[in-house]
Formats: sequence, structure tokens, C-alpha cells
Amino acid sequence: MRAKVSVRVLMQRINRRLAKQGPVRIRQSSGPRMRRRSGHYYSLDIVREEVVETCINPLALAKELGCLAEGEEVEGWTGPEMERYFRVPIAGEAGSKEDPRK
Repeated sequence: MRAKVSVRVLMQRINRRLAKQGPVRIRQSSGPRMRRRSGHYYSLDIVREEVVETCINPLALAKELGCLAEGEEVEGWTGPEMERYFRVPIAGEAGSKEDPRK
């Protein structure tokens, strides 16, 4: 049986790990307007108060940083239902890597 970890606990683990590396933290968007601009999760430089990256997948980041132990899974975050949270931004939107002037 796999141990279940809540999203809140996962975010705390990620932010504690990131705190050791510098001033960047992961935040959850509040409200539909912010979600359209930055996705559900984004990274924020807490010193400069600037958005560093948008549309972050916290589960992939947690695995990359080693925040999930072997045998742990995030409660309610399995399979394709996660994809709705991590859309790719449209050209010209915040977080888009494409130049909107093209």
C-alpha cells in the first residue's frame, strides 16, 4: 500500500527544499484571472516579488527535487486528471516562450 501525501504537504516540502537553494518559492494561483496568466502553480522570487516561471507541475518538480519518498503518492493526483492543471501557455501570455510579435 502506498502512503498518501496531501498537496499542501507536498508544497511545503518543495518550498523547504527550494529555501535551501535561494529565494524562489512555489505558489498556487488565487482566482481565475491569475490562473489564466500563470497557470495553477507558479514560482515567485520572494525578494524581488517577481514571477520567475509559470505553469509549474509540482509533482514533477517534487520528484526532481527528491521531495517524495519511495512508496508515496500525492492524494488525488494520479493519471490524466492532473493535465488540466498544467496547460501550456498561449503565445503572448505570461510564461509563453514564444515571441508574441511573430
